[in-house]
Amino acid sequence: MNEQFNSKLNALFSARTLDLIAKYLGRVLQLFAVIFFLISIVFCLVMAFSSEFLLMLALWLIVGPLVSLFWSLLLYAFGQVVNDIHEIKEHSTRQP
Repeated sequence: MNEQFNSKLNALFSARTLDLIAKYLGRVLQLFAVIFFLISIVFCLVMAFSSEFLLMLALWLIVGPLVSLFWSLLLYAFGQVVNDIHEIKEHSTRQP
């Protein structure tokens, strides 16, 4: 099953293209995590100051950024893992 998938994937993309995708995917995920965090902070601030209730204001100002920080850190860490795996793969293929 895995060999079939790899052969179909290689037929669609060249090895160089897949290498470039793997090389930059981690950085793109990390950049997306930072952008997502900043946009969600702005969204939480807008929603907090447009709410009429004090409880909703507190939730948007405290819980909203914490949730967004959690998911952004998870996505950023996944991007770092992708980068590390790609570097390990590069170093293991270079040395015999």
